Amino acid sequence: MIRVLKFGGSSFPEIEAYAAMAAFLQDELTESEDRFVVVVSAMAGLTERLRKLAGKLTSSASPEAMDGLLPLGDTLSAALLRLAVEGRGLPVTSLAGWQVGFRSDDNFNRARLIAVDAAPLRESLDRYRIVIVPGGQAVDACGRPTMLGKNSSDLTAIAIAAALGLSECEIFSDVCGVYSGDPNLLDRVQLIRDLTFDSVIDMSRSGAKVLHHGAVGYARDHAVDIVCRANKDDFCRGTRVSKAGGIFASARAVVLDCRAQSLVLARGDVMRAVAALRDAGVPIIEVAGTPDPVVTCGFFEPAAFLAQLGIAALVRPVCLISIFDGPRDVTRHILDKEDAVDFAQKSLDRLYPQPAAAPGFVSPQQAETVQSCLADVIL
Repeated sequence: MIRVLKFGGSSFPEIEAYAAMAAFLQDELTESEDRFVVVVSAMAGLTERLRKLAGKLTSSASPEAMDGLLPLGDTLSAALLRLAVEGRGLPVTSLAGWQVGFRSDDNFNRARLIAVDAAPLRESLDRYRIVIVPGGQAVDACGRPTMLGKNSSDLTAIAIAAALGLSECEIFSDVCGVYSGDPNLLDRVQLIRDLTFDSVIDMSRSGAKVLHHGAVGYARDHAVDIVCRANKDDFCRGTRVSKAGGIFASARAVVLDCRAQSLVLARGDVMRAVAALRDAGVPIIEVAGTPDPVVTCGFFEPAAFLAQLGIAALVRPVCLISIFDGPRDVTRHILDKEDAVDFAQKSLDRLYPQPAAAPGFVSPQQAETVQSCLADVIL
């Protein structure tokens, strides 16, 4: 069997992490006859360091030139993991971005995947049990390197799984899945074991960080389930994202995005601006009660983009709170940052009320822990 595993930048905070990941892969090989495609992102923070280096040389770097530079971080990560795996005597190879078989358009920085040729991967898997691939890379029709957008390693892994005819893809990150709220900001969050593709897309477009909405959309369209796993300790399985979402699927969550940007536009420019941003694949939310559209996820500079189209936009940093209470019930609020966390916590507590403790009472957190342990034992 072939398995596709993806490790994001948080998996590699320092050089020693590559050795730890090599040990994990060795254990996986020992326990099965599987072959592995391992997709990796750049070491944590390296892509931004490359971006800053470019900024010291020029303030007007072309998107094509940046697509020649920034993918080097992911390529380096793939080479380092290969070295660590080779050090354990395992049969491994790595492919450069231009060797993977991904073809895109020439929209540099935000290229769109057009086609995937699985032949290079299959040829490598015939010779090696582990094939390591840098994430987020493709080439255009002229063979020039392109980037598939920010945080696109998920897309690489899912597209590889689809091209190889697999039914699932394993995504490893610093949390084991999708929670009812950001565990770094909110208390008493719950792990959501099963979710539908559409629920996760909506949560991601609202600012949730675990999975990228574009990658999840590709998984939905190509029937590839996503299995979320932790990238350390016991590498436990958490959320499964699928078409049905499982019998216990629930989209009850509070998504807090303090990277959001509210756009103040002239009334006649709103529809044109929203259409242009959506056409460019930028996540944008329209909030009831306000005429100002909101760009989410914090990776895009909408004012500069719209200025190129002759549209003037004033950007106002805001916190967007999206409350999901079931698959179709979403309410949104815009608040200042100092009020947002408190409002989000109260909203989460209403979704998951905490009963008073009593002798012999098992709290939802304890029940979740027991369920998680049982699930891991069964798996």
